[in-house]
Amino acid sequence: MGTLRISGTLSLDQFWPTGAVGRNLGSDADTVRVKVNANGVKFNGAPSSALNDAYVIDMGKKKRAVNAAGEINVRLQAVDAPELHFPTSVTGAVVHNGDFRQAWGQTATKALADFLKQKFGAGPLACEVVSQNIKNPQDVCDVHGRVVGNVQINGFDINLWLLDEGLTFPTLYSGMLSKEIKDAVARAKAARSAGKGAWADYESLAFFDPNMKFSKANNPASDKGAVLLPKFFRRSATSFVKHGSLDKLIEDIRSSKKDMIVRTRDFINGKRNFKQWGSVQGGVVGPAAGGKVKLAADPWDFVLKEEPSKLFHEVNGKQREVTKFFS
Repeated sequence: MGTLRISGTLSLDQFWPTGAVGRNLGSDADTVRVKVNANGVKFNGAPSSALNDAYVIDMGKKKRAVNAAGEINVRLQAVDAPELHFPTSVTGAVVHNGDFRQAWGQTATKALADFLKQKFGAGPLACEVVSQNIKNPQDVCDVHGRVVGNVQINGFDINLWLLDEGLTFPTLYSGMLSKEIKDAVARAKAARSAGKGAWADYESLAFFDPNMKFSKANNPASDKGAVLLPKFFRRSATSFVKHGSLDKLIEDIRSSKKDMIVRTRDFINGKRNFKQWGSVQGGVVGPAAGGKVKLAADPWDFVLKEEPSKLFHEVNGKQREVTKFFS
């Protein structure tokens, strides 16, 4: 096991609403772009070539870990921000597919960009992406080709600040170290106890408003209201678009093979008996009174199973998995 560190720069212009130009929707509060420095990828302190020309196959298309502009997309570990632009893609949808959003999605994004500018200046900001518990190159990216890790600026950790301020919800994955999980949980619990950020409007019962759609305009008044755990929101949005209501949400969740979970306390104690999060026994999503569906656990009470990713490169014109950090 080891630690991957990627040095680079982070531009504040990427964040919504400034970054919402043309077809670009702008970065939100849990996914950022970092321009990688020359020889900026290091594994256990030594320069690594693992991401050179590497890619994943995402929905049938090649998606490079480092794009043509020399940037990586970073999925901030342990946090999930209220959705700023969630695109549904349901075939035969009853409700039109769209880029839907949640309350607090705009607020969280703007708060992060404003804070970084106030604390560190207009940028671009020198930063480092840190990813621990790495065994091989296949552990670096998620299934969408995003590097998963914590972004630090002069030692200041963006991920942890977002949890401290209640602007994101803790979302724990099996690729995290136990100490990382414990730290994220402690910070989220403290933020909730203090009623900070989105915790003041947190809701456990599923709901969906099809009129809440992505907007390039900054309208703070339209960004307040009840907010679900973003992963729960995404499943609710997809089910609503598919059926025109949430009447079949629990059926959709239970029929899906996604979202396998284990209780956090069991995971920390070494157990890996993952179950589908909507299962009748051992699940955390289930029916509630009045035909509703609820998340019957706090976000920090379960760990999600990491979806395996495949990182490839071309060798003599043939697709091969990346198996080494050093060529």
